[in-house]
Amino acid sequence: MKMTFKVTVIGGVIVFLAVVTAVVFIPKIIWKPDQTVIAHEYTPEQERGRELFYSNGCNYCHTQYVREEDTAMGPVSLGGNYVFDEPLTLGSERTGPDLSYIGRKRSESWEIEHLKDPRSLSPLSIMPNWDFLPEEDLQAIAAYLFALGDRVAQERMILPPEPYQKESDPIPYPEVQPATDGSPQGWPAWEAAGLQEGKELYVANCLTCHGCSGNGLGSYSGTMVVTPADYKQEPFKNMPDDQWFWHVSEGVPGTLMPTWKTALNEDQRWKVIRYIQQIFARPVMHDPDEGDPSGKYAGLTSPVDVTIETLDEGKQIFIRECMVCHGDAGRGNGPYRDYIQPGPPDFGDGSYGDYTDADYFWRISEGVPWSAMPAWKIHYNEEERWKLVNYIRVFFTQTVDAPPPPDKGKEFNFPDVYKDLNFPENASYKDGKQVFLENCAHCHAWQETARDGMVNT
Repeated sequence: MKMTFKVTVIGGVIVFLAVVTAVVFIPKIIWKPDQTVIAHEYTPEQERGRELFYSNGCNYCHTQYVREEDTAMGPVSLGGNYVFDEPLTLGSERTGPDLSYIGRKRSESWEIEHLKDPRSLSPLSIMPNWDFLPEEDLQAIAAYLFALGDRVAQERMILPPEPYQKESDPIPYPEVQPATDGSPQGWPAWEAAGLQEGKELYVANCLTCHGCSGNGLGSYSGTMVVTPADYKQEPFKNMPDDQWFWHVSEGVPGTLMPTWKTALNEDQRWKVIRYIQQIFARPVMHDPDEGDPSGKYAGLTSPVDVTIETLDEGKQIFIRECMVCHGDAGRGNGPYRDYIQPGPPDFGDGSYGDYTDADYFWRISEGVPWSAMPAWKIHYNEEERWKLVNYIRVFFTQTVDAPPPPDKGKEFNFPDVYKDLNFPENASYKDGKQVFLENCAHCHAWQETARDGMVNT
């Protein structure tokens, strides 16, 4: 065909229409995502506010979608969040914060004042003033913003939305109550109830925030504005299954609780819920029948030499992970001891003479059935767990000899950070004594002296 001007124009129009059809119309026809709990129909005022939001160019600086790699507020956005948006316009640049989950974080009055004079509420903001808009337009934009994101934000313990109402654990488990004759229960019943898998999921995904005793004081919780849930308190102790499944699946608005439905399937979510309920929220005292190491743990001996260096590394792990339950002296009286049952063991009670390396390594790796003892194989490699075994055996159960002390003739090299330290002039004997009594005396003891106005005791 000869490329005349007419053919070129017609061909260009056909190509343009084909591109528009492929990019605009076909996606419109085939894109039918399932509505999420975030999506909702707009009221007439909210719809007008949405139109004003986009017609005034707010989307040039504020997006409304959270990507996988973002640090923006809220869980990763899903297509079903936007089923009522027509047309779908998600913004172009994050000069200002993403607004996907801004709804109900502040009042509508606050939003209006912020629109009028952003710097009165956010001093470093570069957002322009919108005080030239009529009051009714400002109210419409505020209504639109107030409805963005989870509609139950800051109303955490109300009834779950429709997709989660009346959900209950669908997995048929055997009875997990204590044996009627009081006999110990061991690994078979524990594993059959899905509780070992639930524990491992909890250790992998929940422990750093909620803690090994489920009190919301995990190692990461101190970084959060909203402290993670303490499962020993209400409403968790009596919270129905559908609310558990809702919160674990969708997260908790206004907190860093993740949306676990994006990482765990339904079966896994129910198993971790069951573990939390059985061990933390609604504990029932069982007599664990731990048995003996079997399978790959049978007959193991520590491949890690007992040296001052490896013991110190084991000590660091114990302080970081174990001390809150087992106590700094390994006597089972750590500050979180009262949160769990059965409680941690007393390593100094003299009952560990027959325990082998394998006994310790197995329990540290897999945990103990019917208890909150974590499966530390999730977080620590074999060498680290063996160092922890050595530390416990040398210092607490005292069933392994300590290594010889360092050569007395060898000069001890203090780290540089300590070399230039001097005794502070404002150091207080009284304050030091108080710190010692609170943190050290239960191991080192305290002897009153004449300096305290008392004779030696």
